[in-house]
Amino acid sequence: MEEAIVNETPAENEATDELDSKIDAAISKYAAKFEANYQKQLEAAKKEEQRLQKMSDDERREAELESTRAALEAKEKELKLKEIELEMSKVLEQRGIPLNFMSYFLTNDNEATLERIKNFEKVFKSEIEKAVNEKLKGKTPPAASSAPAPATLDSLSQLIRQNQARRK
Repeated sequence: MEEAIVNETPAENEATDELDSKIDAAISKYAAKFEANYQKQLEAAKKEEQRLQKMSDDERREAELESTRAALEAKEKELKLKEIELEMSKVLEQRGIPLNFMSYFLTNDNEATLERIKNFEKVFKSEIEKAVNEKLKGKTPPAASSAPAPATLDSLSQLIRQNQARRK
């Protein structure tokens, strides 16, 4: 295979090197964050394992059961929030409110979320109406003082010639 010969100027080489260094720095920063987070999780798991080893069998089962309950409750909360989010997206769509506003309305309760949407809808619609009325407000056109003279063959031909002259 033939290799493409790239002729880069010194400025392009410098820009490429600078971009490469920024990319390397960003990757290094992300890797360090990931490593630190991983180490924290690993240490927490080791501490939990040590704590469980010090317990009797009954205590260990009870602790594992409590841990499972806590995880289940967290998943249930997450599922409930997703259900509310799905339901509220339908409500927002029906009411003509952009979905971008959903994060401002969400709560852990359907009724409270719906109440927030209703209050926002009132304000939103009134502000839209105000803006539309402001845009439509204008000056009244001046009244015509006299009716235009009826068109004659000479006046029409003169207008056509003027129009053709403008096009040239």
